[in-house]
Amino acid sequence: MKQLPIYRFWSEDFLTNGELLLPVIISMAMFFAFAAIVLVVITLIHRGVWNIRFLKTQKLQHKYENYLAELVSGTYDDPLLHTINQQQKSTLALGIQDITQPFNRNILRRQILLLHQNLFGQDAGRIRELYLSLGFKDEALKKLTSSRWKIIIEAIKELEQMGIREAHEPIFQLINHRNKTVKTAAIRAKVHLDTSPLSFLDDYTAALTDWQQSNIAYALLRIQRTDMPDFTRWYDHQNETVLAFAIKMCGLFNQGKAAKSTTTLLIHPNIHIKKAAIKTLSLIGTTTEIPALIEAYSASSDLLKPDILTALQLLSKDTEIPFFEIQLQHKDNDIRLAAAQSMARLGTASRQRLKFLFDDADKDLKQVITHALKVKSNS
Repeated sequence: MKQLPIYRFWSEDFLTNGELLLPVIISMAMFFAFAAIVLVVITLIHRGVWNIRFLKTQKLQHKYENYLAELVSGTYDDPLLHTINQQQKSTLALGIQDITQPFNRNILRRQILLLHQNLFGQDAGRIRELYLSLGFKDEALKKLTSSRWKIIIEAIKELEQMGIREAHEPIFQLINHRNKTVKTAAIRAKVHLDTSPLSFLDDYTAALTDWQQSNIAYALLRIQRTDMPDFTRWYDHQNETVLAFAIKMCGLFNQGKAAKSTTTLLIHPNIHIKKAAIKTLSLIGTTTEIPALIEAYSASSDLLKPDILTALQLLSKDTEIPFFEIQLQHKDNDIRLAAAQSMARLGTASRQRLKFLFDDADKDLKQVITHALKVKSNS
């Protein structure tokens, strides 16, 4: 019976008698050679395009740097006028392509932002006027509605840097964005742009992450607001992350009047709230908060006791020496060390007492006392 072509193709004799093997090898070699040539050509084209764009970018950057430097020097009184109508007066002036072509505009925008970042006062004002005149503000506002989160963040930072206060509302809407990075950028920008920067905390229900809290604190420190809010207004907030943030800010901005209210949070069920309250009291507290700290110490777990002892270390006087001495007998060496360091800080009499206790101390306590005295002598 005669074999069909397909069965003959797969038969051992057909593959080994040389009828197909050589053409297949030649065809595969030609295919891979062609693929290699195509790949090399594409790579060369890509590299050539990249080099052209790179050289063009460098040329434009140099041009815009010189133009902006001349602008900042005060040679131009009206940036937009000299940009468009009187460019023949200076080889550094911008042309139509610089203003209309997306590639050129993008490089110009970056150079404006880069220079503005390092300027202050009237010089920064000139650059900002140019930024507004060229329509970059409107472009940035449109980018806030982009579906790409990186573009949104870029626009937020740009509007924040340029102090575009009308951007406050669209940026505020992004505080509840699904992307955490966008949310953080929006919060930071709102603090910078809004006249009531922290009002959003009143009804804020999402978790305020440590990173977001740090960004808000940094923004507040950077703009150096003279009308800093009383952060105790959020001490009754149901969102515990907002509460923790408010406690930390009382300490950061040394709001001494918050000390009494902060002591009431030493018995809060959330350990993070307790730790924040202890830290803040160590920063703004006075001797009047010592009884509340000692009371909280008695009711606290061993995990929090070193923190309380550290706070007491900064606030206490000689009258608390007996309290610290009792804590030296605790089984936890972290608690022992915090107590010993507190005694070492209190003065000569307290340090002499530590040296006296050293003689009858166990091995671990001797190491603790030695370390505490050594640290004090080196400070």
